[in-house]
Amino acid sequence: MARLSAVLDPARSAVFEAGSDAPYHGVLGLASHLLVSCDSANMIGEAAFTGRPVFALPLPGGSAKFARFHLGMTGSGALRWFEGRLADWTYAPINSTPTIADEILRRLPPDLRQRMPAPR
Repeated sequence: MARLSAVLDPARSAVFEAGSDAPYHGVLGLASHLLVSCDSANMIGEAAFTGRPVFALPLPGGSAKFARFHLGMTGSGALRWFEGRLADWTYAPINSTPTIADEILRRLPPDLRQRMPAPR
């Protein structure tokens, strides 16, 4: 975190530690670029919902599951690996909520699925 903070212009950036009282949704709404940890599919997905450039910060380790996720996100045009410089690009914002909800419903037992309210 210290190394990242040292290279960013404090007038144009903010670095929040885990557990801090960060204005997360405001940051997503106002940021022109988003740099996110590569080890959080949620963070990457929420950033990609904005339609703004999303950069993953590479970390050691990982798994085949994350490699497939990163490949899909880079293939969609939403994610690029951070290599020290910001860039601008556009893509259609990614909203995976309906797909996830459909898959959850598909996996429910039929008797429980029938009791669920109809989608809006």
